[in-house]
Amino acid sequence: MNQLYLYLIKQGANQETAKDIVQEAVCKLLLHLESIDTDRYKSWLFKVAINLYYDYCRKKKNLSTW
Repeated sequence: MNQLYLYLIKQGANQETAKDIVQEAVCKLLLHLESIDTDRYKSWLFKVAINLYYDYCRKKKNLSTW
């Protein structure tokens, strides 16, 4: 989880956002655990987390234009 957290920080997320995204990504991993190949947990988790971060950035951008 530390690697994922640090990766999100390097992508530009603040500490609280990175923590929230890591938590949400891990929850999604647990929900879909049976359908994910065991060799791909880490890559799946990173992909989900970065997509959650992109979604967060899009929402933040849309809210700031209002």
